[in-house]
Amino acid sequence: MPAAGAGAGVACWLVDDIWTNVGFGLPIVGALAMLLIGGLRFWPRALLRHANGWAGLVALGFVAWGALSFYDAGSGPLRDVGLGGEFGRKIIGDRDAAGMWRLAGYGVAGLAFLAPTGAWRLVASIATATGRITTDVVVTYASALGSMGRGAADAVSRWSQRRREAMARRTYVTAAVDEASAPPWLEPEPPPPTLEPPPAPIEAVALEEPEEEPASVDDLPKPEMAPEKEPVAPVPAEPAAS
Repeated sequence: MPAAGAGAGVACWLVDDIWTNVGFGLPIVGALAMLLIGGLRFWPRALLRHANGWAGLVALGFVAWGALSFYDAGSGPLRDVGLGGEFGRKIIGDRDAAGMWRLAGYGVAGLAFLAPTGAWRLVASIATATGRITTDVVVTYASALGSMGRGAADAVSRWSQRRREAMARRTYVTAAVDEASAPPWLEPEPPPPTLEPPPAPIEAVALEEPEEEPASVDDLPKPEMAPEKEPVAPVPAEPAAS
């Protein structure tokens, strides 16, 4: 009887320990183990050929296991870790928005392994929807701010017009808000004025005349010479009358 009681205690301890660590992820572990063993036993070549598909299934199984940890067990061994057990809690990290984003990343990775083309289309559609929602929110907020004090009807009409423009473009950028409806704090600030130094005072500078080089003898003006007078012949004296 003591041996039977000890065996029952060990069995209960093992069951409690396994249940605390695995939780309701035990069926997921069993299903993945059966798929892996069956693939190795009956379809070894297919398992190697489609290894990416098997990896995707394992990743999606972990996603389901981690999702169980977001639900409280109420009481019992799982009251502190959720329905996913300790392992499921380690998959998501913390039970907050960061854990949800981590779980979504695991799901996208699993879909990428299973169907790369479909996963790419899913990511593109999610990005498009996110950009459309962001555009609508920004346009609505800017229109509401710009139309303060102008009447609700005017605000609704401008909001509808900008929403139609944003839906027509289907881009990830926010719609442009015109200057009339844009609040002053959304407008770009003008650049600060550049301060130029005052001009330096102009000092009077005496112009120095260039020094003339001394002229050479050849360059000096020659004096004008008076024309030479022709010699006058002496007039012969007349003979005296007798």
